[in-house]
Amino acid sequence: MPGENRRHELIHRDGQEETFITTHLVDDSHDGWRVDVFLKTKLKRKSRNFIQTAIDDGRILLNPRSLGQTPRLKPSTTLQIGDEVQVITDKRHPEPAVDFGYQVLFEDDHILVIDKPGNLPVHPAGRFFFNTLLSRLRTDRKESYEQGDDFYLVHRIDRETSGVLLIGKSSATAGNLVAQFRKHQVQKKYLALCYGVIEQDEFVVDKSMSNDPVSSVRLKMAVCSDGEGLTAYTAFRVLERSRRFTLVEAMPRTGRQHQIRVHLASCGHPVVGDKLYAGIDGVFLSYLNHAMVTPEMSEALILKRHGLHACELSFFHPHDGTPVTVKSPLPEEIAQLLREDR
Repeated sequence: MPGENRRHELIHRDGQEETFITTHLVDDSHDGWRVDVFLKTKLKRKSRNFIQTAIDDGRILLNPRSLGQTPRLKPSTTLQIGDEVQVITDKRHPEPAVDFGYQVLFEDDHILVIDKPGNLPVHPAGRFFFNTLLSRLRTDRKESYEQGDDFYLVHRIDRETSGVLLIGKSSATAGNLVAQFRKHQVQKKYLALCYGVIEQDEFVVDKSMSNDPVSSVRLKMAVCSDGEGLTAYTAFRVLERSRRFTLVEAMPRTGRQHQIRVHLASCGHPVVGDKLYAGIDGVFLSYLNHAMVTPEMSEALILKRHGLHACELSFFHPHDGTPVTVKSPLPEEIAQLLREDR
């Protein structure tokens, strides 16, 4: 499930030194954290020992914006709101190909709303560093970026999820929007193409979620018993049925990781093309290791990416508080599959 992102991330390339610098901005949700613990939440594939060694080697720096300094730091250094933790990385290997064909749905001096394609990471993660939406935006808008403008993530959607993504153009704007997500003032709607024919016209899944205790995939989530994990609530409405599939509208009231995908899988109707929740872990791990979909996987999954689309986002404009609703239509590859299955 696309969750609410609490971080704003900046990336730039040092062309002379052939290094990359990722800057993680500390917001109020990480105020008072140790820097090594903070970075462990960002660099999920790195051990805490690796992070501590990188700090000791000077490959991780702290830039308190209020002081204008970049001091060496210790793993135990306590962070404050507004700190910038900079991670220096050597030249990377070639990254997997992505779809940079994003569209602008809405833009003014304060916010940018993007219609993201289904194979484009939003921010750096895993093998993706420059092949991300944020990096592409800074390339496409190089002139304004070099003049000091930037783009701040206030939430995120998964790489394979398409649709509406809201971005702030300043830290103050981003802070306002993040607060709206945290207070559940933002209304989100998704379209999901599911395996199987769902009989109910409307239904609710109110099941808590936690990390899957039996999966070999670390990021995989699962429903759990009441009183365990984190509460998760999703309302569903059937929009269309075909011979093999059902198109549903999903309205999550909470923002847990992979929430919609997990809740639909728990009902026996996983999202079409979902490598993590529609089959076995081996399919996802094979894709993760080779960054490609084999012919056998394509036949089993039907779609190259999972059929989940963020179709609508409603929020209050951070400048004047007016209600804003931005919509995105169902992507053609999903619509075509549904038409062909009638």
